[in-house]
Amino acid sequence: MWRITAVLASACAALALAGAASSTTFGVADDAGKYAEDGGAGFFHMLTDLGMTENRIAVFWDPANPTTIVDQAFLDRSIPHAMQRGIEVIFAIYPLKARALVETPNGIQLFAQYAAKVAARYPYVRKIICLNEGNQPRFHQPQFDEAGNGISGYVQEEAMAACYDALKAVDPGITVIAFGLSPRGNDDFDAVSNVSHSPIRFLQEVGEAYRKSGRTKPIADDVSIHCYPNLNTDAPSVGYVWPKVGCVNFDRFKQAWWDAFNGTAQPLFREAGQSGSGPFVRIYVDEVGYQARIAPAKAGLYTGNENVPVIDEATQGSYY
Repeated sequence: MWRITAVLASACAALALAGAASSTTFGVADDAGKYAEDGGAGFFHMLTDLGMTENRIAVFWDPANPTTIVDQAFLDRSIPHAMQRGIEVIFAIYPLKARALVETPNGIQLFAQYAAKVAARYPYVRKIICLNEGNQPRFHQPQFDEAGNGISGYVQEEAMAACYDALKAVDPGITVIAFGLSPRGNDDFDAVSNVSHSPIRFLQEVGEAYRKSGRTKPIADDVSIHCYPNLNTDAPSVGYVWPKVGCVNFDRFKQAWWDAFNGTAQPLFREAGQSGSGPFVRIYVDEVGYQARIAPAKAGLYTGNENVPVIDEATQGSYY
C-alpha cells in the first residue's frame, strides 16, 4: 500500500454494498492524476496494477466565478486517460468557501447549476457526490444560529435537493450521492473551537428540513461517509461513541437515516430479508486513511514530522 498512501498521500475509497461484499469496489480519493503532467496516465496505470477501479476527484465551486469550472483544463486532460484505463471517476463537487452557500446571492441554485454544468461536460462520470463534510465548519458555516439552534443540516438539505434536481435534469441515470459526511462533530454551538455537528445530529436536522419542505422527490440516490479513525492507531473495529460514526458504526447511521426519512419519498437502506429492486440507498466510503511510518530507505520522500502517531505499513494494509 505504500505507493498509494505514502507517495500520493491519498485516502482509500470503497463502495459498501450491504449484503454484497463481493460487489465492493476499491479506489482512492486523490487528485494526483488530475494534476499530473502526463494527464494521469501513470497514476491510473498504477491504480489498475493494484486492482483498484475508482478514483474520486474533487471539483470545486468558486462563488466568485460561479459558472467557471475550476481545473477544467486539468480535467479535460485527465478524464480521457481514466477512460482508457477503465477507471471509474467519481466527482465530489463542493464549494471552495465555507460560507459560499449562505453568503452568495442565490448561492444554492448557482451551486446546483454549476454541478449540472460539470456533469454535462463530462458525461463519462456517472457518480457525483454533492457537498463535502457539511457537518464541519471547515466546509460549511455557520453550523448554528445565534440562539444556538443547529442550521447547517437545513441549508445542506436544500442544497442537496437543488443539486439532485439539476443533475437529474442533465441525465436521470446519474447516481447522485449525498453529503460526504465527517465521522465526528461536537454538537456544541458554544465550543471553543471546531463548532460542528456529529453526523447523527446532522442527519436529524436534514430529515427535519426535508419533511418541512414538503418535497415529494428524493434528495439523493446514495450517501457518502468519511469514516476516518478517531486516533490514527485505532483499528477500524474501534469506531466512535454515539452520535459519531466510524467504519464499524454504520448500523447507527442507517438507523438515523431511517429516522430522518422513513415514510417519505427519500429511499432508505435495504433491510435484512427485504426483497425487491428498491430503490435502496447505499453507503460510499469515499474517504478513509491511515498514516504509516516510512521505512529508512524511503525517508527521502518526506521532510518534516508526522502530525499523528503513525503505524507500520503491514498494520496499515491490514486495516484497509
